[in-house]
Amino acid sequence: MKTSESNQPNAVRCCGRCKRVLPLEEFYVNSRTQRPDPYCKDCRRTVNRERHRAKSQESKSQESKSRRRSPVITQVADRDERLRLIRRALATVEEHHRRRLARLREQEEDLYPF
Repeated sequence: MKTSESNQPNAVRCCGRCKRVLPLEEFYVNSRTQRPDPYCKDCRRTVNRERHRAKSQESKSQESKSRRRSPVITQVADRDERLRLIRRALATVEEHHRRRLARLREQEEDLYPF
């Protein structure tokens, strides 16, 4: 019968990142497998922090790119283009309201069919 590492007194493990040999208490334990993490707690925190920063920077850059997909109406210099954009925006809002009212009417008819 094979004994697990955690059952052994004075059990140690080598961190896969910093290569230090540390006691098992210095490693997080996976709740599903009940096995120690390959990285020590300090390295795991560092890796998670770096990943979070990188992901945050990536989402900020994507957000700034996606934010400018349509022109800002107030920043358009050409008056005719600005008016065209305003009319299109108003038509979009009007269509949205029309669809919403139709949906509400349908829901009301479903609730009160008489």
